[in-house]
Amino acid sequence: MKLKKKSMQQIVDRYLPTISNHEVDAAGQRILQRLREELKKHDTSLRSLYGDGWSIGPVDDREFRVLTALSQLGESPVVNVHRTVENWAGGFTLLNVHFLLDGLVVREFASRRSEPTDNGPEHFYQITGEGERALRRAHAENKQLVRATEDPAIPGACTERPS
Repeated sequence: MKLKKKSMQQIVDRYLPTISNHEVDAAGQRILQRLREELKKHDTSLRSLYGDGWSIGPVDDREFRVLTALSQLGESPVVNVHRTVENWAGGFTLLNVHFLLDGLVVREFASRRSEPTDNGPEHFYQITGEGERALRRAHAENKQLVRATEDPAIPGACTERPS
């Protein structure tokens, strides 16, 4: 008895049946719907397909504190921003905060408005939309406002975190 040789196409047709185009389209629509529902759970406005995957630049811890203060205070003079940041974490001089704010203005994370006074111009800073996005990225990266004294190993540690 002689065996019939089957072609590869005959084997595929026999063991891997094809489904109709209608079934393929329906399955594709179900998958697309599940993906859309999953994407609604995540903030994708900060994501990019290029570079490091973010559509907004990173901020370091010091810039993060200053941006958070601006976000909470609204338009404020440098002195108020400094007072707020210094309350959260020591080691910030008024000059440090001023330089950080100027750097954030250059990166368009903050805007500056000046008003003339008898002692020279007083600068008021406010967070921009890009600054808000940078804060959202920092939160997505789990940056937090934490005092050095919040370490449980340090006696008299602070028990509250700024919001």
